[in-house]
Amino acid sequence: MRLYSQDVLTFVKSRVFFALVKFYAFFVYVFRTNPTMAHNQMKKHQIEIFLSLFFLVFSLVAKAQDSTLVRSDSMSVSQRYITNQKIGLHIIKKGQKFGVVNDTGLVVTPFNYELITFFADVDSSCDHWEGILKIKKGNKYALSYPDGRPFTDMNNDDIQLLEGSCKTLSSPAYLVRVKQNGKWGAADAKGGLFIKTAYDEIKLLLSADTVPTSPEVLRVNKQGKYGMMILKTQEVLPSQYDMIAFHQNIKEKNTQYSLIKLKMNGKFGIYSLKDKSQIPNLYDDIGLFVDGLAPASKNKKYGYIDLKGEEKIKHLFDEASPFRAGYAIVKTSGKFTVINPSGKPQGVKYDDMKWLCSSEHSNSFYKSLVIALKDGKYGVYTTDGKEICAPKFDRISFNERNNSCTGWLNKTEEGIVLRPPSK
Repeated sequence: MRLYSQDVLTFVKSRVFFALVKFYAFFVYVFRTNPTMAHNQMKKHQIEIFLSLFFLVFSLVAKAQDSTLVRSDSMSVSQRYITNQKIGLHIIKKGQKFGVVNDTGLVVTPFNYELITFFADVDSSCDHWEGILKIKKGNKYALSYPDGRPFTDMNNDDIQLLEGSCKTLSSPAYLVRVKQNGKWGAADAKGGLFIKTAYDEIKLLLSADTVPTSPEVLRVNKQGKYGMMILKTQEVLPSQYDMIAFHQNIKEKNTQYSLIKLKMNGKFGIYSLKDKSQIPNLYDDIGLFVDGLAPASKNKKYGYIDLKGEEKIKHLFDEASPFRAGYAIVKTSGKFTVINPSGKPQGVKYDDMKWLCSSEHSNSFYKSLVIALKDGKYGVYTTDGKEICAPKFDRISFNERNNSCTGWLNKTEEGIVLRPPSK
């Protein structure tokens, strides 16, 4: 169906133009040379001219009527240019119904729906939802392609975009959340149910910066328990965990894979998406892995485990940080110190200690420094105990934006210059 027939109108225009040019050329030439012949030529072509003019007027009237049908009680709701199909789509509300018209005047989605919207926002970095339409009929929703073909069946209570789906890398992750009978599932790019609608919640598992895990994982919740599916292999962990969360990414040569933190019966474990290995749920807490070691708490004491879950440093500490540049801050018997990967204490013991800056800081010198409390005052030290700033302040802070260090003594502020210790 078209709002007006562009092809017919073009054809009529061309025939009229041809007929008029033909008639004019004959008339001018013959009239000057032979008036009688000119009269005969006019009689010969008058039927073609009359019919062409009739069809031109008829098509223009039809066009005006069709335009009136669309515009008199219609309103353009939204429009968008679909780059991958090189065509514009216009969502039109006509009375109480919605439809979609493209730039050529073709009605790609008829005016039969209570609501039509573009499914996803415009995102130049993500085009696999470009032009996909969300349509509503009665109380049911479906998705359709820009040309009107169905993407999903019209049998869903709701359809939602999976957060993070525009940043996925593998084709099985081109999924949408669908709701039927009060439960959530997932539909794939072919419109079929990829995960049945049986869950209270379904989401892509994302890292802290909202990027999907590697490989991608769908997390589901059923009656308060969490499970997950690895999209690439469709392997499943059953819904038996109190928590499933992204833990961290591990870089290995030119590849990267994610670790997932699992909680069951109040204890934490780790699941590796690289080889599907699992550190058992035995720990009160597990920190980040650095150089293959992570602090882990067991029976209220911290030690260090490797990626296989093997204990590498005994559980002797009251507190423990992840390693950084070969050292970790630990606390035992009320005192802080640093240890090496063998668990051997380095430097001196302090009453309080923390890293000067975050592990993401770009300057390796600043990342290797600690703020420590000694004899009631704070100073700055290297991990092996060399003094960078004498312990004379009540408080010390470091601004990572401009690498400025400031100390406070009796509410008086003083700038601190941080330089490597002399050899």
